Amino acid sequence: MEAAISADIVSSTSLSSEDLSNIRDELRDTMNTIIKCFWRSDAFYFSQMSWYKFFWGRIIKGDSIECYLNSVTDSLRFTLLLKLRTKVCVASLDCSKETKKYGLRFAIGAGTFKMVDRERDIIDGPPIYLSGREMQKGKKPDHRRLFLTEEDPYGAIKIINDLVVWLDDRVNNMTAKQCEAVYYMLLEYKRSDILELLHIEQNTLSQRLISSDWNRIESTIIDFEMLNFDRLCYM
Repeated sequence: MEAAISADIVSSTSLSSEDLSNIRDELRDTMNTIIKCFWRSDAFYFSQMSWYKFFWGRIIKGDSIECYLNSVTDSLRFTLLLKLRTKVCVASLDCSKETKKYGLRFAIGAGTFKMVDRERDIIDGPPIYLSGREMQKGKKPDHRRLFLTEEDPYGAIKIINDLVVWLDDRVNNMTAKQCEAVYYMLLEYKRSDILELLHIEQNTLSQRLISSDWNRIESTIIDFEMLNFDRLCYM
């Protein structure tokens, strides 16, 4: 099952044009980092698909993001990476409290696409319709944090959404330093590399991860990634 992520920067009008441009650049860099960290590198995978057939993200209308993933399994981790990075970027800026607290609001749609054509800049099909429509329903910064499918015969989506909402709430209440630590952990960096990147000691990293509830975040994402979505969402 494939997935689409629709997201936008909360209260982006409170950002200066220069700051918004810099955040867009950071988000593009984050998408490239996702590709580098999670693109399967075995020879068979390389022979079967290009990177953009695994993950493709684009920024539209100034403050909005659309992403295609060939596997719904990765969708929650990738969404949180984008949200965490946004919160880190806006932490020191002169912008609204809502922008600093929420960073991104998002919706994830799952299903099968009709067409994904990067050269023609086309993402078309039920997953992007579902996530896009959900984003259009309202502008409350804490409202868009949903996982959606066309079919839900077993009522599983309510349970999945409970996981998504908890994770989103947890990130909303993190400091920028906590977000930065969790961001690199979600990218599966070694702790020694994170210490070097952030120029901090082991005790400081441990404190940030404990205060962010990292162990529960990790276990929740692993639970999501172990779900058999085809079985849950189709009879």
